[in-house]
Amino acid sequence: NTYAAADFAGVFPEIWSSFMNWQYESSLFAAKFFLDLSADIQNGGDVINIPDLFTNVFSASDKSIGSEVTLLSPASQSAALTVNTWKETSFLIEDMQAAAILKSQNLQKGLAEKASYTVAKALDSSLLALATGLATIVNDSASDVTDPDIRNALAQMDEDDVPSEDRGFFFHPNVVWQDLFGIAKYYDAATLGLSRGPVVTGQIPSLYDVPIYKTTNVDATLTS
Repeated sequence: NTYAAADFAGVFPEIWSSFMNWQYESSLFAAKFFLDLSADIQNGGDVINIPDLFTNVFSASDKSIGSEVTLLSPASQSAALTVNTWKETSFLIEDMQAAAILKSQNLQKGLAEKASYTVAKALDSSLLALATGLATIVNDSASDVTDPDIRNALAQMDEDDVPSEDRGFFFHPNVVWQDLFGIAKYYDAATLGLSRGPVVTGQIPSLYDVPIYKTTNVDATLTS
């Protein structure tokens, strides 16, 4: 007539592991990729005015020997960026609870890292959401991305004289795995001149020398 587990319920210890589960987090790229003007308002201000030199451009005038030059005075304008979004993630642990928390878990450090990531993700998501306001659109989010789409997008940037070093593709993982990896020229190692192609490495680092950033922060419709 041995003891049952229920008989020892009052003396069985519960063990709290020093290991802590962390939520999987999305990759953050946008804040590092785009121009950051935060330093301009470190000493105050709620509007950043950016003067431009392209609204009214110069023109080349004909010149003959002995004639005066044609003076130009193209007007300049400025773009105003209004600082109107405030994000915060806050928490408070009082001294009594802080003294009672299991120290090996370093909970306060973990919460601080989680809070900072939450704000950083909000920034990345806000930046990438601005894509819906772009004037030039190629394809749509409900259709598969094809190689002609990629080349069309690059051609559009060439036509607008966008510097190559300022370019990047931001793709949702569904697009990378379901669309890009379905295009033979993108994954065929022989076509790429590689001994280890994307199917082996699991990565398509760039397309036509434009880097690829894969993140779930990109808005997606349906499976694309």
